[in-house]
Order: sequence, then C-alpha cells, then structure tokens
Amino acid sequence: MRKTELLAFLQNQTDFFDPDNLSEVFTASWLARCFAMQRNTASHYLNQLVAQDVLVKINTRPVYFLHKKSLLPAVLPAFPQ
Repeated sequence: MRKTELLAFLQNQTDFFDPDNLSEVFTASWLARCFAMQRNTASHYLNQLVAQDVLVKINTRPVYFLHKKSLLPAVLPAFPQ
C-alpha cells in the first residue's frame, strides 16, 4: 500500500519536474518524512520500483527518483506526426 502511494505521488510530482531546479521532493529522505516512514524503507520501495522499470533513479547526492512515463514527455520534445 505505501509503495503504491509513493508511486502515485511521484507520478503526479514528476509532471512538475524542472531539471534546472531540482527539488528535494524527489529524494528518499523527503518522501520518508512526507509519508511518515523510515528513510531506508522508502529507499527500499523506491529501488523496487526502479527494478520494475517504473521509476528512474538519478545517482547523484542526494539520489532523485522520478516517474518514468511522466518524465519522458517533459524530457523528449513532441515530434510532429
């Protein structure tokens, strides 16, 4: 259940992702505080979602987690059809 809540939250928030202004909203620490869970538990859920190819993990410090399907339209320009 908590993993589903994290996923839904990140799906919504990734729509507002700005690569020029990285927000802590996408970090395990912030998500753990927001969802009242331990950081390692949040990291565990987030890494499971990365392994399932649902989230993208940006390996910086801090690490950022973004919803893959929500991120792609923001990163890739729309091509004329």
